[in-house]
Amino acid sequence: MKKTTKELKEAAIESGMPEKDAEEIKQTMENSDETKKRIKEEEDKVKDDEMRILLGENFEKIKDVLRRYVKLKEDYYDIVAIWIVGTYCMKEFETFPYLFINAQKGSGKTRLLKLIEVLSNNGELITSMREAVLFRIATDDKTILIDELEGLDRKENAPLKELLNACYKRGTKVYRMRKKGEDYVPEAFYPFTPIAIANISGTDDVLGDRCITIRLDKSTKSVFSLLQEDFSTSLFIKGIKETFKLISVVMCRWCSSVYTQTSWNNYINLRYTTTTLTTLTTYNTLLTKETKINDDVVNVFNKIVESGINGRHLELVFPLLIVALMINEDVFDKIIKISKEMSEKKTEEDVMESNDVSLIEFVSKMSIGIEGIDYKFVHKLSEEFRYFLGIRKEREQEDINPLWLGRALKRMGLVVDKRRLSSGIEVKLNIPKAIKLLENLR
Repeated sequence: MKKTTKELKEAAIESGMPEKDAEEIKQTMENSDETKKRIKEEEDKVKDDEMRILLGENFEKIKDVLRRYVKLKEDYYDIVAIWIVGTYCMKEFETFPYLFINAQKGSGKTRLLKLIEVLSNNGELITSMREAVLFRIATDDKTILIDELEGLDRKENAPLKELLNACYKRGTKVYRMRKKGEDYVPEAFYPFTPIAIANISGTDDVLGDRCITIRLDKSTKSVFSLLQEDFSTSLFIKGIKETFKLISVVMCRWCSSVYTQTSWNNYINLRYTTTTLTTLTTYNTLLTKETKINDDVVNVFNKIVESGINGRHLELVFPLLIVALMINEDVFDKIIKISKEMSEKKTEEDVMESNDVSLIEFVSKMSIGIEGIDYKFVHKLSEEFRYFLGIRKEREQEDINPLWLGRALKRMGLVVDKRRLSSGIEVKLNIPKAIKLLENLR
């Protein structure tokens, strides 16, 4: 067993060596250890720098491959590429988002999944996925691509749906009974793994909240439909994979060093429990002292907070932001901008869907007069709907206005007829349809 410098000094004194000489030997060895430590730190820094250069090149190469074979919005190339890079170090994170590809038939979703399969860490493309298969093959060192995942709301798919709702996060545990001799014993599985899903019909709200969603449209360019899928023989793709083999260990070490969820939580706790800070300089100095993370890390975390991304969406994109930062700050700034836009869009969609459901309920509760359904003024309906929602804030009142209400009623097919009068627009509502829509939602 290797002895400490103190133990070696004591051994030297016991052997008869003068204490002064023993102290000099101890000091020399400590200096040598310190030198080795500095050399190791410098070597690690060189490895990190080399890794980041190669990783940046790989990131751009992945986008080039995607651009060649599939037509996406420009932001989607960045998101898909950073997700693929993340599969090589996702074991260092507590959560990792699903990638959901929603597309029309013939728009290239299966081709995109095949590309992700060959570019990601141990990718495997599967169709007709079942719960019993998923929890047995899912690990944090494998990437699973599921094509044609339709009909999740069917009764027979309920176990798969429940598992998908849980295994984007580390710690999910699934028990199954295994025969051992004459008895059956419980066997635990930990299905935390990167998953990309593609279908036409979409997802429900619960699974959708665990996904980074991209939508594909059919391309009118012949080049995409004419190119053959030579992914398995492409030397360019093989070069990307070989580079990941060289740098994946350094990538994982980098991700687990400073920009961790623990460092983030320390930063958040101090940021929101300290009320006496007067300047940003004082603020950053205290954060650096208390959390033992440097100014660069604090500044990065400040950017994330100032982006306004929070809650579930932050939980999902946090690993992608750290992976982007590992490449360089320009990529980090781009991914945080895209993530902010996606988060804001998702919030708007959630609010719209929530208001739509409330509006259906509001209309369904209206009474039908003796002579049938009466005409009602749209501006009066908007006032009554605001009261129904219990809205009092001015900003929310601006959102629920006659223009929004009229468009929403038309979009949902709840207007039977309308007429314009001098005092405003009147509509005749389809109350029976609203009642039926509400029953279908429950």
